Amino acid sequence: MKKLLYLLPILLISCQKEIKLDFPTDGENPIVVEAYINTAYPELNYVLLSKSKDYGDNNTEIMPVRGANVSITVGTKATDGSYIWDESSTKSLTETTGPNFVTANLAFYADPTLTLLGQEEKYYRLVIDTEGKKDTSFTYIPKTVALDSISYEKKTDGTEQYAQITIHYNDLPERGERYMDMYDTTSIVMPRGWADVATYRLHDDITINGVYRNELRFTRYSLGDTLSYYLISISEPSYDFWKGIDANQGTPNPFSAMSPIPFTVKSKYFIGGFTGMAVSKKVVILE
Repeated sequence: MKKLLYLLPILLISCQKEIKLDFPTDGENPIVVEAYINTAYPELNYVLLSKSKDYGDNNTEIMPVRGANVSITVGTKATDGSYIWDESSTKSLTETTGPNFVTANLAFYADPTLTLLGQEEKYYRLVIDTEGKKDTSFTYIPKTVALDSISYEKKTDGTEQYAQITIHYNDLPERGERYMDMYDTTSIVMPRGWADVATYRLHDDITINGVYRNELRFTRYSLGDTLSYYLISISEPSYDFWKGIDANQGTPNPFSAMSPIPFTVKSKYFIGGFTGMAVSKKVVILE
C-alpha cells in the first residue's frame, strides 16, 4: 500500500523538456487539479487547485489557486457516445478553508450546501474557469461493490502482537472492476480530505472475476486499533491515473518517468486527476 497525500501540488513539477505536453510556451506553469466526486460523503467531494512548479524547485510550499469558478454537473451517455448533461443539476463550488479541511494554505472548492453527492453509473463534468483559462474534464462512477465484512486474525512475531485482516466482498459478474482500497486507523470521525484516509491499495478483477472474494491483507495492524476500511470502485481511466501516481511516488519528477502518468485532466493550461468513486465502508475494532 502507498501513502495518499495531497500529492498533486507537490509531485507535479512542470518540465517541458522531459515530456511532450501541450503546455503554453510563455513559461507559465499549468494549474494542477485534484478533484473527487463520491457516492457516500458529500464532505469529501471537492476540487483542489494549485500551481505546478519548475523542475528543480525545492520549495515544497503549495501555491494555491484562489478565486476560481468551479462547477460539477451530472449526466449520462447516449448510444452514440455523446454526453447528455442535466444542466439543472449543476453545482457551483466555493472556496473554503472550513473545519473539514486541513490547512488554510490549500485552495479547496466544495459545495457549501453539502448536497452534492455522486451517483453510481453516472458521468460527471468538471468545469474550471480561472485567470482567463478554462477547462472541462470528465469522470465516471461505476457500480458500488459492497464490502461484506472484515475478519482478522491475531498473530505474534517474536514479542510483537498484531492483527492481520481479510476483506470479504462479492465481485460483480461484469469483468473490468477497478478498486482503490483505503484504510485509516486514526481517531478521525470524518476525514477532512481523502489524504486523511491515509493509505491506499489498487487492484482489479482481471484475473479473478465474478466470485466471492476473501482477500488477505498483509499490513500489520496494532491490536486495539479501530480500522476504517473503504472499498472504492473507480473507472479504468481513474485507475490508470492512480497507478501512474503510485508508480512514481518518491521520484523527483513524475513527468520524466519511464511510464508517463495518464492524467484524466489534461489540457493546455490544466493537468491532474478527476476521480469518481463508488464507496463502501466497514469499521472494525481489532481487539
